[in-house]
Amino acid sequence: MLPGLELLLPDNLVANLFAVPDRTLVWSVGGKDVGMALVREQDVESHAGGTQFIERDRRWFGLARPGTAKVELVFADGTSTTSPAVNDICRLFAGSHQHDGDICLEGFQVVGYDVSVREIWRDPHPAQKPLTVTTAPS
Repeated sequence: MLPGLELLLPDNLVANLFAVPDRTLVWSVGGKDVGMALVREQDVESHAGGTQFIERDRRWFGLARPGTAKVELVFADGTSTTSPAVNDICRLFAGSHQHDGDICLEGFQVVGYDVSVREIWRDPHPAQKPLTVTTAPS
């Protein structure tokens, strides 16, 4: 993907790559930004689990490491949804899901597969405790 180009992804998600600052990829829906990532070569290769992942309003999207042909989002209950990875330097993926509940509170996994559908990476996201607001003592 070249800077200045716009790529339309599933569910009205648009990916725009900007050369400044530092090859920044911005995802948007209806003209509103919903995520961003640096996509310099060293950033894309540094993701230990294989991916940068964002989930907003039942849309899931991100960047997978080179060699990834398909990405799967696996929910805590074992159900899943998949997305092909766009064949470019960033391996963009995007999709939507109909899972009820907060996937961050429940936990989930993002799994990458190569063209032979062999798993090549797995990025677990354990269940997170809900944030609580406390007041400071007076």
